[in-house]
Amino acid sequence: KDSVPKLLAFIKKSKVPARFVKTWPEWKKSLASDSPSLLVLIPHTDTDQTLDMPKMEIGNEQWLTIAQLEEEYVRSPKVPPVVLLLGCDTAQQHVSFENFISSFSTQGAAIIVASSTTILGRQATVLAHEFIRVMSEFSRKGGKTFGDVMLAVRRNMMRRGYPMVLSISSYGDADWRL
Repeated sequence: KDSVPKLLAFIKKSKVPARFVKTWPEWKKSLASDSPSLLVLIPHTDTDQTLDMPKMEIGNEQWLTIAQLEEEYVRSPKVPPVVLLLGCDTAQQHVSFENFISSFSTQGAAIIVASSTTILGRQATVLAHEFIRVMSEFSRKGGKTFGDVMLAVRRNMMRRGYPMVLSISSYGDADWRL
């Protein structure tokens, strides 16, 4: 919990425009008005027992099933975003075609970064911080791709003692230019 304020403080200091939301309706409204190019989710994932389908939670008891994940939750009218889906098992589901990766991709995400294992919330925020830092740095340099970002983030996180970064994969065009 204390790592979220640290992440928000870093974002504010770096002057990267950002908005923190705690509900799915607020998320959708923010996406429509701000047209962000980067979406950072640090969700808890589970299975809806009634519907037998994956769901994810932001805030407190703010669940969204995979069937409810529509374009309004992913893509703004202006830009296909990069989605950092940094929560537990966001790349794993018990039905192969029913997963968050394909749903975010179908709904307009350019690139999705997700985890194939359990990640603690405090580790996910450190990882999000590193992605934002590296993407910001590389976008100023020019000529860098998202593949370059993934490589730098993996190296930096391993160097800092976070082997969980090896469970992170990106889906989409690695040659996508920042």
